[in-house]
Amino acid sequence: MKGKLLGAAATLAIIGAVTYGLSTWEASENPQRDEQCKIARQRVKVLEIQARALAAGLSVDGYAEAEKAEVGKLVLALDTARNEQEVEAVIAAHAATVQAQVAASDAEVNSRGRSAVSRATAQRAANPRRRQTATQARRKGRRHRL
Repeated sequence: MKGKLLGAAATLAIIGAVTYGLSTWEASENPQRDEQCKIARQRVKVLEIQARALAAGLSVDGYAEAEKAEVGKLVLALDTARNEQEVEAVIAAHAATVQAQVAASDAEVNSRGRSAVSRATAQRAANPRRRQTATQARRKGRRHRL
């Protein structure tokens, strides 16, 4: 009876220690993960701005200035609106402008992507002797070229 009681107590102590260790480890890992996520989000934001600037054909600084001017126009238009209908009209016009810009940049990106794919296809067609894949080289008993 004493042995079973000591065994149960030891088992509970081990389970408690493992649970405490895991919770402490998880608590210390979450702030690190949160910091890494915060850094990654900031980097994604910077990359999105750079991509929009590139799609607009501007430098990042030029794009920031153009964006500030656009926001200034929107704020001025909203300030001069006298009633709710005018505010809604300003917002609708701005939304339409933004949607048109997004559609134009998407079309630009798609056309660049298609032209890159068509160039790659043309290069492959012009060069019929293509490189072997690793699987093909193994089947033939040769070493794969990188």
